[in-house]
Amino acid sequence: MLCFFDLLPEAIELGSKEYSFSAITSTVVLGFVSYMILDRLSILHKNADGVHSMNRANLGAGSLSTHSFLDGIGIGLAFQISTSIGVIVAVAVMVHDISDGLNTVSIVLKNEGKSRKAKIWTTLMTVLGIMVLYMSIKIANM
Repeated sequence: MLCFFDLLPEAIELGSKEYSFSAITSTVVLGFVSYMILDRLSILHKNADGVHSMNRANLGAGSLSTHSFLDGIGIGLAFQISTSIGVIVAVAVMVHDISDGLNTVSIVLKNEGKSRKAKIWTTLMTVLGIMVLYMSIKIANM
């Protein structure tokens, strides 16, 4: 949440050339509230046996996998600027992805998941990041 308040002023500053202040903040609030509602609704869902389903685990792990996909795009874009910037961003993202992997495992296991399911999600996150990085570098070299 702290990074939200750290990045919001920068987003407003950068986006103000193209969009109004209210458009930027409304989009941010809409995205945040939509995700929170989706997360809270997943808590309420139970299967036929009255047991909470894996929806919350899948939602959390899926969100972190999407985040990993976007990290790969960021690395690829950084390499398009220069190799040295690409390397710096890649190292920073790889260090950051360690905590994403731990969070994914924690979310899945906390929400009645099995370790096999956590391994599948972390593998998916890794593969997505590498695929996007590879595609971004290939596109940059065209």
